[in-house]
Amino acid sequence: MKTPKFLFTSLLSLVACVITTNAITIQITTAVSPTLNIDLTSYPGTVSLLTDAYHLYWRVDQAASIIYLALDVSTAGWVGFGIADPDGGGMRGSDIVTLSVSSNETHTVTSLTDRYALQHALPSEDVCNQWNVTGGWQSGNRTVVAFNRKLDTGDTQDRPIKAGLVKIVSAYSADGNKQVAYHGSNKHASSVTFFADDVTPITSNDEVVTVWNYTNPPTPIAAKETKYVCTGFGFKPTAPNSNTTLTGQIVEIAPIIDPSTSMYVHHYVVYSCDSKSAKFQQILNNPTECLTSNFYIFDICPMTWAPGTDALTFPTNVGLPFGNANDTFDSSSLVIEVHYNNDNPNMTPNLTDFSGLTISYTTTKRKYDAGIITIGDPSVLGGFMPFGSSRIEKQIMCPGECTAKWPWDVNVFARTKIIHVICNAIPLSLPAKSFLHMHMYGRQIWTGVTSPSPAGGDLFVTSDLDRANFYEFNFQHISILNRTIKRGDRLNLHCVYDVSTNLFPQQRPNDMGVTFNLASEDEMCLDFSKPILVANFCFRDRFRPLNSQNVYYYPRFPNSSQFSECGLYVNETTTCGEFNKDGLVSIQVQNPVSPGTANADQTITSVIAFGTDYSNGTCVFDAAHLAIAPNGTVVYQNTNTTNNTNTIATNTTKSSTNGAGSNAMTSWIGAIVVATVVAMVIVA
Repeated sequence: MKTPKFLFTSLLSLVACVITTNAITIQITTAVSPTLNIDLTSYPGTVSLLTDAYHLYWRVDQAASIIYLALDVSTAGWVGFGIADPDGGGMRGSDIVTLSVSSNETHTVTSLTDRYALQHALPSEDVCNQWNVTGGWQSGNRTVVAFNRKLDTGDTQDRPIKAGLVKIVSAYSADGNKQVAYHGSNKHASSVTFFADDVTPITSNDEVVTVWNYTNPPTPIAAKETKYVCTGFGFKPTAPNSNTTLTGQIVEIAPIIDPSTSMYVHHYVVYSCDSKSAKFQQILNNPTECLTSNFYIFDICPMTWAPGTDALTFPTNVGLPFGNANDTFDSSSLVIEVHYNNDNPNMTPNLTDFSGLTISYTTTKRKYDAGIITIGDPSVLGGFMPFGSSRIEKQIMCPGECTAKWPWDVNVFARTKIIHVICNAIPLSLPAKSFLHMHMYGRQIWTGVTSPSPAGGDLFVTSDLDRANFYEFNFQHISILNRTIKRGDRLNLHCVYDVSTNLFPQQRPNDMGVTFNLASEDEMCLDFSKPILVANFCFRDRFRPLNSQNVYYYPRFPNSSQFSECGLYVNETTTCGEFNKDGLVSIQVQNPVSPGTANADQTITSVIAFGTDYSNGTCVFDAAHLAIAPNGTVVYQNTNTTNNTNTIATNTTKSSTNGAGSNAMTSWIGAIVVATVVAMVIVA
């Protein structure tokens, strides 16, 4: 029998892959089988996605550090799977593999291509393939493929597959085409646990933890693009068989999301409030539209939820106090502020939302109470960005003049990033955590901390507190940190936007640019790093932190509201979070920060390692090659004592052969060793 021409070509490709270790596409040829010849029962892990059209199977050999995957997808075309950026969760920053199956009368050829994505576009092909394909089968509109790779390849165009929750992306052909093209609506992002992590207990051995649930009263989904609804409720657990109100500390908070309305819940924030306030009494058990011209809530200490975020757990020595009427920041009277985002008000279904939260608490007093500090642009004063630029960076600082006023150094355990550009979800925030936040135009966000160098003299060191290189508004999260911020340290929040075009031509057809404001179509730049649920929103109701970062810390300051904000204020001045009878007090320190000035971060720290081949085409990923990947830390001279910044680092420019970012910074060569704390991310 004459060998089919396409089979001959495929076999040549297969031989080429055997010879060339860095081949991008690999293939395997097997005999045609009328029945499925891949044993899906050999994979203990499985999840169904995309309304049962896409099934993912996995098996992990931890001893060999290999993961075995299989896909069973309702398509005759290509299928795709990816490990997403742990700080994002969407397509941008994902490590992707695409596969397709073709057959003739006698043989089946399964093709696999190793890819990565830096944009919402056709993923680029890796320089070095790290996958093995072991089988493929297709019948009608069903494609099944089997493939495997190392858990950690060391390749900077790949993502390591770690224990615990891992963010993934999936997609498949919209039209049955074998050639990878736009997937249309056949896409999904979620999280799975391929193998278990060492779970940190939320309690010590002698603690008893009780779970308490709350859901909002029925709240109709409004035919309105952006709507904020605030509902007050009491968290006042009582002793068993008694009406005695308990005192204690909250140790974990998890979202309760109504699945029927989850697509409309952009985010929600939880506040600790003054129960005697007329505003609180107005919204107690009464869903009320807020953040209107006559009803703002200042969320000094938000806990927020975003798609892809699981429970937030306090460190075992930290809690959020409740039940003490003498504590101004007691968390017994709470408010959920829900941001509803309805992209198509004219097609609003008749639905009501019952979102809420689960609170785990203990009556055993822990050593520390938690606090939160918002860094960046909490009053949403970032200004206006005209359309036409693909990159605009805002750098907003919390100066050393402010942190020097803190009563003590703080331990940061979490952070949330908030760059408001359309934020379709915000995570629940906990003390010592961080939350970075922007909206739809946001692309990258990070916070640098500048401290005196341990070497002394005029040297200072700048290092990352937290970073999201591939920011996605739909995939916001809380980063788990372990970092001490000292009095006198400077914190610079960087928010990068792409405003090259109007993302809302229907909702905002006449806009000439993007304004920093509250709506989903507007923008924000925030880093929440402050005490969780420890603020009285009724004390300051004229502002709302939206363009900043929340930093969660302990021990909580005695008067935590006094230092709950730090960053941009009116007339391009700075606030340290201090108050007088008129509200916030400003100091005459320039904000935002201009590049090259004394208070600006002294190096370009926006370089992204992912997507660049640091093996220089050798596909050898050893310590020598990976040492040139940027680590985000720089040591430099104090700019107050010299006109020329002397960066103690060697910066080189390396041409990328794959178009994945042209600049790569070498490892820092200097006598001073800097410990860089990289944010750990909670994902679900």
